[in-house]
Amino acid sequence: MTPTSTRTALAVAALTLCSASLEARQGCVQTEIDPTFATVSVSADGTVELGYVLPSAQAAVRDASGVHLLPGSNVQVGAGGLSADGTVAVGNVGFRPARWDGPAFDTLVLLPPQSSGVIGFGQATGVSADGSVLVGQVDSTTVWEEASRWVGGVMEPLGTGLMSNATAVTPDGDTIVGTRNRNYGGPAFVWRAGTGAQDIPGMAVATPTDVSDDGQVVVGMEGLNGILGGALPDAFVWSPTLGLVRPLLHHPLSSRFSAVSPDGSVAYGSMDTATGTVFVAWSEATGIVELDPGGTSDPSAPPMSAAFRGLDPLRGELFVWEGSLGLRVPISPVGVEACVASPRHSGGCRAHARALGSTTVGDNDLRIRAVSMPANVFGFFIAGRTIDPVPLTSSAGPLCLGGPLGRLIGPGQIQSSGAAGRIEVQLDLAALPTPTGAVAAQPGDTWTFQAWFRDSIPGAEPSNTSSAVAVTLR
Repeated sequence: MTPTSTRTALAVAALTLCSASLEARQGCVQTEIDPTFATVSVSADGTVELGYVLPSAQAAVRDASGVHLLPGSNVQVGAGGLSADGTVAVGNVGFRPARWDGPAFDTLVLLPPQSSGVIGFGQATGVSADGSVLVGQVDSTTVWEEASRWVGGVMEPLGTGLMSNATAVTPDGDTIVGTRNRNYGGPAFVWRAGTGAQDIPGMAVATPTDVSDDGQVVVGMEGLNGILGGALPDAFVWSPTLGLVRPLLHHPLSSRFSAVSPDGSVAYGSMDTATGTVFVAWSEATGIVELDPGGTSDPSAPPMSAAFRGLDPLRGELFVWEGSLGLRVPISPVGVEACVASPRHSGGCRAHARALGSTTVGDNDLRIRAVSMPANVFGFFIAGRTIDPVPLTSSAGPLCLGGPLGRLIGPGQIQSSGAAGRIEVQLDLAALPTPTGAVAAQPGDTWTFQAWFRDSIPGAEPSNTSSAVAVTLR
């Protein structure tokens, strides 16, 4: 069967699929926002969260055993960061930097200990993966608010001067990023063990928000957000190899990057528009891509500007959290999402394809999921070998796949999205569909997947498609 006739057959299948009218629509599936807890940071496996109990805004840690309020002598406690292993939380108690650990995070240590030349006011904003290195800022008798780190409970100023602050640290604790003169605007710096702090060139005023695991890629925002007459901030990415990249420099309103993928290849953030704030991702290969979380603002969340990445224990998906908006933006844990600009469906959002599980052929444990679909519509997945967007007959969205195309329409594979707006199939890597029959996947193969589903927008085509996800197998 030729690619053209395959696409025609797919169109016929979509139009005949579940012809019963499904007029009842529940709109775009909203991302899961917990009205009782506003998350600030999360452990690497997603099982421990640091944040604030709502509506009281009490700092706390939430894990499988429950919610643990962070002790702080009945003064204002601030949540700063959580170690990747989920054992150490950092922040502040009043004006003192603080650390919590113990079985219920009930062991409080105020940092630094009172000593000569140290006033002790400050805050801890980040922590290494094992909790051994804390970063933040602290006052001394000679410098007001200096970026510092604590190793083994001992404070070490970073030598970055007046009103500087450390904002993020690598998992090994050897690279720290921050900003000088944060209150009135100063350059961003990168501090490395053994070499000290160096300013990131090309920006007079900037605030880093995250750093890749190897310490090479820094993201954040340039500018002062209009404070003291400063220009609106622009999102930036910097690395020694890329140099300084401002992908939204000519965007007329504010933009910022709040998180970077562990390998430094993708920056996540948001940009303001005339109608609201839009989540975006950037990579060198794709440029700016709009993310569509399908969520809404959470007015009860405390005002926070930081975002983070982690694993959502409820959904099994990686996500980026933007605290100031109360949104979780899922990102594909396995593979690369592509073709994300498909038309919005009847629920007002775009559907996204995800790959989850293992990319090792021998494990035979790879799942494909479509999320943010309209509720209660039927759909199935298409399999291909490349990304090659073309118009699709009787669909508002394009067919994003190229190469020999197969349909996942076996028993249980044509599914209703249900109230959750989601369908998912477990692939059999020994029998992936093609026009000429099932084939076994091989290490090194790249397979691409996309959902096709019923939809009803007056005056539009009767079906739509999700984004695509490309998975290279090992």
